[in-house]
Amino acid sequence: MKKIVFLVSGDGGTLKFIKKCIDNNILQGFVIQCVIADRECGALEFARNNGINNYKITYDKNNDTELKAILDENTTVDYVITNIHKIISEQLVEQYYGKLINLHYSLLPAFKGFNSVKRAFDKGCRFIGTTVHYVDKDIDNGEIISQTIMSIDRNMKFHLTMNKIFQAGCLNLLNTIVRMTNLNNVESINKVEEYDGIIFSPQFVIDTQKIDFEFWQEIRGGRGELKNAQNSNSSI
Repeated sequence: MKKIVFLVSGDGGTLKFIKKCIDNNILQGFVIQCVIADRECGALEFARNNGINNYKITYDKNNDTELKAILDENTTVDYVITNIHKIISEQLVEQYYGKLINLHYSLLPAFKGFNSVKRAFDKGCRFIGTTVHYVDKDIDNGEIISQTIMSIDRNMKFHLTMNKIFQAGCLNLLNTIVRMTNLNNVESINKVEEYDGIIFSPQFVIDTQKIDFEFWQEIRGGRGELKNAQNSNSSI
């Protein structure tokens, strides 16, 4: 069984997506080992309500004692998804390099840091995307693992653009996890370069029949629209 840890600060949209993929056997052979938050947030509440081991810690890059202790206790973890709104300390990056993975809402190396989608939108970009990359000591600088890209409809309201890019980011992360843990069998899976207007590199290798409108509505919590996350560095 492969194990995933989420480091969180926000609403936990990506956490909810991966958990639902596991529950629906879209992502098989995985478990969310624990959720670690640096503040009270929607992601931490979700973990509590769904029986996922969870911790609320004091953390910044100069005070990583609590986070390091928890990660050191979970030595068999395969991936640490860094949706926390803090810089990971160089010590932890060095110790866990290759396990620390970040989902960023831009086509890196463009628009690193916060407000990436809004900055791209305001700049007049005609295309926008998401990037999954390894975490290194610099912000949004690690080796790129996978990307998605889609065109921007300039007539579309910004929050609807955010909804679409959130979905692209979730699918990008899912595709990355499957590819990184299923390299021997991935060639036997049907692959697509484009899905619902989103272009994937490398190609998308997940059966999306179960990821339908109702699936996304449940991720949204029945609210009809996703929360505007333009101020999030790594997760909606």
